[in-house]
Amino acid sequence: MTKREFNYMSTDLKTWLHGAAWIPDGEPKAIVQLSHGVTEHILRYDALGTWLAQRGYLVLGNDLIGHGKSTGKDKARLYFGPAGSWDFVVRDAKLLYDMTREAHPDVPYVALGHSLGSFVVRSWLIRWPDTLQGAVLTGTGGQSGMSMRIARASANAAAKREGEDHPSQQIRALMFGTYNKMFAPNRTTADWLCANMEAVDSYLADPLCSQDVTPGLFREMLSGMEFAGKAANLKQMDKNCPVLFASGKDDPVGGLGKGVVKAAESFRKAGMRDVELKLYPGMRHNLFEETDRETVFADVEAWLNSRIG
Repeated sequence: MTKREFNYMSTDLKTWLHGAAWIPDGEPKAIVQLSHGVTEHILRYDALGTWLAQRGYLVLGNDLIGHGKSTGKDKARLYFGPAGSWDFVVRDAKLLYDMTREAHPDVPYVALGHSLGSFVVRSWLIRWPDTLQGAVLTGTGGQSGMSMRIARASANAAAKREGEDHPSQQIRALMFGTYNKMFAPNRTTADWLCANMEAVDSYLADPLCSQDVTPGLFREMLSGMEFAGKAANLKQMDKNCPVLFASGKDDPVGGLGKGVVKAAESFRKAGMRDVELKLYPGMRHNLFEETDRETVFADVEAWLNSRIG
């Protein structure tokens, strides 16, 4: 197995995106494209990428616009762009797919999205239903219409007050503060991410993680969540594409399991024929950083093998 980093131009035609690939020895039996969560980057998935590549899977993904190394000195961090820039984020994932497909036209292709990345993949399933042979959604969830409207109003107010591309402590508190209170008394500002405190400390110490989010990014994220949750849009997905939902039972993003169950049910209601759900007791938001993460890795591998292996 080898690891390679690369760059390609975003569909916004302004941002050079940073990517990474974990390449197996020999022809891959399948390709797994990763989409990471907010305030992190693709190299946080090194353990997962290495695990799967050692077992014959080609794994690759990119830092989203404004994240990790997909930004520059003259570009705002944690900012996708003006209204409508969610489209760039989703099309960037599809562009990486198109480039990879040129080299591997006949290899089964699966997208794995975590948290924010799960909504990238959910948007992908709707927009290009004939491209994927499977999808894995981790750390995903949903919000009620009322909470979405309140959040959108808060994002717009902060954008007017602070600037949509300026880091906002208020937006960060709105996005993550409630989650963290569920694990009070708190040791850090990110206890909600993981029950493995070593992983939490690693995240907080990473200079490419844990910055304040911009109001513009929050607005676009909400737009993507709204698009991915509409019943009419869900019906556009390929009904034969298998989907795995995986979440920590103590993940506040997934409503402690309830929101993930609801999301899986919405897929089934839309006619998806193969929807599997796994909830992990004692685990929080980032399954891939928990102490027992190799159990999650093995479950993902087993699911991949059973669906496309």
